[in-house]
Amino acid sequence: MFALGGILFIISGLIIFISDSYFKKGKIKTLKSLLRIKIIGLFLSILGALLMFYGK
Repeated sequence: MFALGGILFIISGLIIFISDSYFKKGKIKTLKSLLRIKIIGLFLSILGALLMFYGK
């Protein structure tokens, strides 16, 4: 479970930071859709942190 949490945490970081560059390039059109993507990334990072904390 620890490894799965680590993978989720890394993926969430990529989602959060890559979405900024997609917004600047114009692939993400509205600020609302950018916010949805960032919320998904935040949820994955919290889930990954919980899995790493409680997974053994």
